[in-house]
Amino acid sequence: MIDAVIDCCNKHRYRDEYIHWEQFASTVPEDGEAFTVVLAKSNQEIEVQSNQTILQAIETLNIDVEYLCREGVCGTCETAILEGEADHFDQYLSDAEKASQKSMMICVSRAKGKKLVLDL
Repeated sequence: MIDAVIDCCNKHRYRDEYIHWEQFASTVPEDGEAFTVVLAKSNQEIEVQSNQTILQAIETLNIDVEYLCREGVCGTCETAILEGEADHFDQYLSDAEKASQKSMMICVSRAKGKKLVLDL
């Protein structure tokens, strides 16, 4: 039902900043593919398994990154994409921001391909 409300708001050209909703279940697929993430600032490369998030993989390296909700709604873990494409599963970024492929929420979003380079 919420999708119908959002579609109606978009049809009537409500600006994204005036549309807010909450989701109470994860939208991240449980059968994702593994991929590689390169952390540009720390010069590290990690494998993100099909059953884990980028944030979880980074935590195994004891790299300190900011996060809060782990559900893609708060924007705290927003990270710049330097190379590659994200498969966005958050509710924080607008459709235009997702399409720009400039940043992603590492707590829920994944890579569309085999490799992502992030500004971490």
